[in-house]
Parts: sequence; C-alpha cells; structure tokens
Amino acid sequence: MYLQSCVPMKKILLLLLCFWCTLPVFAQKENNKWAFGSGGGLDFNNGAPVPFQNSMVANQGCASVASRTTGQLLFYTNGLKIWNRNNLLMPHGAGITNIPFVDFAAQSSMIVPVLDDSNKYYVFSLGGNGNAGTPCILTYCVVDMTLNNGLGDVVTAQMDIHLADNLEEKMTAIAGDNCDVWVLVYSRDFKFKAFQITRTGGVNPTPVVSQTGYQYSQAATQISFGIMKSSPDRHKIAMTTTFGNVAGYGPGAEVFQFDPVTGNVSNPVSLDGDEYFGACFSPDNTKLYLSVFVFGSGRYVVQYDVNTWTATVINSSQNVIDPHTGSGEDLQLGPDGKIYLARLLKDSLGIIHNPNAAGTACNYQRSGMAIMPNTVARGGLPNRVVYPLPPDTVLVTSDTFLCSNKQDTITLLAQSGYSSYWWNDQSTDTFKKVFDAGQYTLLNYNYCHSRKDSFTIRKINVDFSLGKDTVFCNDKPVTLQVSDVDKNASYLWQNGSTGGQLTTNQSGEYTVTVKAETCVQTDSIHLDFVSLPEQTLHDITECEGQMVTLDAQTVAGASVYWSTGATSTSLQTKAAGVYTVTVEKLGCTQMGTMTLAYDPFCDCTYNVPSAFSPNNDGKNDHFRMNTVAGCPVHGFALQVFDRWGQLVYAGTDDKTGWDGTIDGSPAPLGVYMYTIRFELGTRNKLIELKGDITLIR
Repeated sequence: MYLQSCVPMKKILLLLLCFWCTLPVFAQKENNKWAFGSGGGLDFNNGAPVPFQNSMVANQGCASVASRTTGQLLFYTNGLKIWNRNNLLMPHGAGITNIPFVDFAAQSSMIVPVLDDSNKYYVFSLGGNGNAGTPCILTYCVVDMTLNNGLGDVVTAQMDIHLADNLEEKMTAIAGDNCDVWVLVYSRDFKFKAFQITRTGGVNPTPVVSQTGYQYSQAATQISFGIMKSSPDRHKIAMTTTFGNVAGYGPGAEVFQFDPVTGNVSNPVSLDGDEYFGACFSPDNTKLYLSVFVFGSGRYVVQYDVNTWTATVINSSQNVIDPHTGSGEDLQLGPDGKIYLARLLKDSLGIIHNPNAAGTACNYQRSGMAIMPNTVARGGLPNRVVYPLPPDTVLVTSDTFLCSNKQDTITLLAQSGYSSYWWNDQSTDTFKKVFDAGQYTLLNYNYCHSRKDSFTIRKINVDFSLGKDTVFCNDKPVTLQVSDVDKNASYLWQNGSTGGQLTTNQSGEYTVTVKAETCVQTDSIHLDFVSLPEQTLHDITECEGQMVTLDAQTVAGASVYWSTGATSTSLQTKAAGVYTVTVEKLGCTQMGTMTLAYDPFCDCTYNVPSAFSPNNDGKNDHFRMNTVAGCPVHGFALQVFDRWGQLVYAGTDDKTGWDGTIDGSPAPLGVYMYTIRFELGTRNKLIELKGDITLIR
C-alpha cells in the first residue's frame, strides 16, 4: 500500500516492511444464496437461512453463486440455463450447452470463479442420460458479470467448450494447494479426471487421470447414477453409485483420498450396505453422511466415521441417523455449518444440526427447514462454489502521522495488480482518505495472491497557543507555558532557550517554535509590563491668590488626565477645590486625589494710625493696631514712650491699645514714640513696628 498525503502534506510513502503471515479471514459469502429444485431458495446472509423464491427449474443438479463480499445473489443455473439475480434468463443463458438431459444429471452444473478476473465465472455443465445408458459429456462456458448492465451474461465466444465425454453424472470442485482449483469428474472406464484451473492458464483441457476404486460391470455403469463430494479439508472424496434398486453390482459408495497438490485420487475404501445417492462430509472432516436411495430399506440417512482410514474401522462405524423409509436425495453443507438434505418433491429440507457429533447426537431433523409455498425440493442441492486457497499473505506495515495543527489528510493507495480490496471499514475502493489517527488495514486479493497492508497513523499534537497579547500592570515575572503537545516535541524560543516554558518580566515580543517529526507550530505573544508610580498628592491649604503647582508622577509613554481636563504633567491653579489626576499607560492606571484650600487669614493686612484723640467722643479714643476682622493676632506687645524715652504705656491687648493716659491722668498733647511686636494671621507672621503717634485733643 502506498500513502499519499493531500494538501497541505505532499508526500507518498511506500510501506517497506514485509513478512509472511497466515491468510486473513475474508468475507466468504459466495455460497450464501442457494437456488434449487422448483423455485426453492435459501438465504444464509443473516446466519439462519431464510427461504426465498426464484425461477430455478432443476430436476436434480444445480448451482448458484453470490457476491463474495456482500452475499447478494449473482446468478444460478441447472446446467442448461442461467438466470440472473432478477430471476430472468440471461440474454444468452437459455441454452448454454447442446448436451441432452443436462438438468436430469445428479450434478449437472458447477460454478468456479475465473481466477484472473473477479467479474467472470466458469459454468460447467455435465449431462447426457447416464442412467439410460448414455454417457455424460462435460462442457463449460464463461459468464461475465459486467455485461447486461451488471446483471451478467454468457460470453458468446466462450460457450459450450468441450472438455470430456464418457463420464458419469458426478462432479465436484476442490481448491488446490497452488492457488488453483480442480474440477473432478469420473469416467465410465473407472478413471478420475481432474481438470486444473489456474490464473494464467485458465482451464487446462488435459486432466490428471487416476484409475482407482471398484470396477463395476459394463451393465452396472449403464444404469448407475450418484454423487461426488469432497471434504472441507480437500483431502477426502466420497462417491455414491446407485443402480436403481438393482442389487449385486458392487458397493453403493466409496471414499478416496485426494491430493490437492497433484490432483491424484487414491486409497479407495468401499462402504458396505445399501445403494446410496446423497453424500456430504462434516465440517471437521471426520464424519460422512449418506442418503439411502433404496425404498423400504429402513434406513434413510446413515453416518460413517472416516477419521481413521481403514475399511474395517470405517464400515464398523456406521450409524443409522434416520430409519425412515424413503428415497434419500442430495446432502449439502451449509454456510451455517449444518448439513441440509433435499427431500424429493417436499416443501421442506432435512437438517443435521450438529454434523460433527457421532451417532444420533448429530441431531437430525427430517422436516427442519420449510421453504417457500409453491416451491419444492427435488433431487439435488447447489454444488458449492470453490475459490482457490491463496498462499501465505504478504503483510506490509508502516507508521506515519498526521499533524494536529493542519487540515491534514493521507491517502492510502492499494497496491496495483489485485482484483479485490477490503478495507477495515468494509469499503472496497483502491484508495482511502484518512483524516484521523487509528489503525487501518487493507486486504488485497486476487485469488492467487493476497496482501495485507497494516498502517498505524498517529496524530502528532503540536497544536498550542501562547494566548492573546497581554498587558500586566506590574513588573512581577510571568511564565509562558507550552502545554499538551507531543511528548517528544522540541522547543525553540526567540532568545535561544529550549525549554517548554519561559519566565520573564520584560516587555517585548516572545516567539516559540514547537517541532515533532515534521510537524511544526509557531506562536508569538507580545507582553507589556507597566509599572506606574503611585500618585502621592497631598491636600494643600494656601494663601489666597497664591498660584499652586500640582505634579503627577509619570513614566515614559504614559498619559496624564486631570479632573480639570488638563493633560500636562504639572497643573498650575489658583482655584480651591478637589483635584484628581489619572496616569494611564496601555490600560494600566494610577490615580491620586487632593484638596486645595485658600486661607483668608494667611497674611492679613493691618494699619497703625499716626494720631489719635482720646476725648471720649467715641472716635479714635485709643491708639491701637487695626487688622482685618477675624484675623488672628498672637503675642501682641505695644510700648509707648514720651519724647524723653520714658515708657508711658505697655500692653498686650491688640483690641484695646493705649487710652492716652499716664498713670490714670491724661497725657500731654504731643508726639510719642511706640514699638509694636506681634504674630499675625494663621501662619503667625512676625511683625515688628516702630513709629510716632501724635496725641491731640
């Protein structure tokens, strides 16, 4: 199997590792639809058989084939005519041979696949009027299922091809050991003729001849008829010989050993007892079941143990399974592992439920399987379709992978040169597109060669994300982590580090590439670390009219927003109020608030009069300092001196001052000297004054 990767992968891989293994189990459904008798049919596709009706008209011999993979009916035949799955005669299926009385032969027809073309089948016809003295003739034709819109038709250039004559009405097909099939017939001169079918040579017209077994008289051969069957393991042959109730001609059945390598028949053992017609081996090859042809014998179905190959042991092992008196017909092994018995002109079949068991433990049920109304069984049941056994299967294995980070597909291509393909999901295409990890197997088969491709597809996970670009409003370190990727992945960061994580507190672009096998994923993230200073604004009380400058603490690239609408780093103002500043960078902010107040008594005005008149008229009666009402005055000290420097007054009350008296008596008119010392306003501004004051009356 080849692997072809679709977009985005462009690769074709050849799986190289080969080794031998045993043949895998295929869906073998070619014998799942039986058509027999007069319209009788059984469908084994669901396990237990289900009756269906068809157009078959077969006095005895018949054959039918179904699709090996689906079990759908393809066609059926009585050796003279071929009907398609719609129960209509194929366009050239009305007379596939010129042999007379074909459908009266016990095994008039057999179907074998054409080994180099899965759409074609050989249909063998064996007929004449053997039990009336006329020997049988073997011919074949080829059916191509691609013709007639897929319903199949006989290839006109390959019709009524003669192989042999002077035969009895017995025929079976056996898979060989060399990817071949043997068609085995028996001639009236007591010779087995094995015609080999191969992929390259088709039907070899020159048979392998084996002369062995009991030699009947000439009279016996002219009235004899019977059945030939092979065991499931392909190493035993059973052949019945019936003389139409005429006794004394020889054994009614013989068993032989068959070599599937050479086609030779040998080591005959004659079975004592009645004249037999039907024959069938058990699935485990140890038991042989025969139906008794003679009416009134008291034995209808008998069992022999053929596990030990000596005449005495085999003949002494006979068990009567059904003592019913009547004429036994053909026996056939079903796909369900049970053996079915055709009951002449009956609307049911007998069933041996446990054919591997000895004696009556085989659980024979005479009317075990009812068929459709208005249909009956006759003398025969369908000859089995036999496919060749392929040699050991070539097993080709390999591993590959899908990348999780891509819309990746791989196309698995079947190896050319095979006719059939079975994927593990039951699809049959020559390719498969794969989107998911898992185990995928492909069986390539052309009957003669088989190959199993086994492929394990891993999904390598390199799918990750560092996340969205991020701003951190601090400078604390953070760790970038690559998670949930393939355990064997490698890492390469932009700074050359090779771990699965990276720790940083630096702003910038960070990139990491993850690689596992050829799967690569790269991702980047931009980190910003913004550490803004705290805005430490303090409340301020300032003198009225004083210009105040407020400063924001900022960093490069930051924006400043004052509550006044200003955006400068510094704000100058003379207005009292609450001021807020916000510093912002990349969504990170720092905010500060302060209150600006103006004090009216911060620096009060004052005045000192140059004269006063203490005449008790209520105007200027005292010498004192005048200030703005409410302005605080602290540590006030007033001294007044006369012209000779004598202290005439000293006081600390700035509201009262000097009343113009000296020791209680009016002071003389004139000029006096004074000194004033005090702290003024809320800021306790020290004021020291000296001057002259004139006292007038």
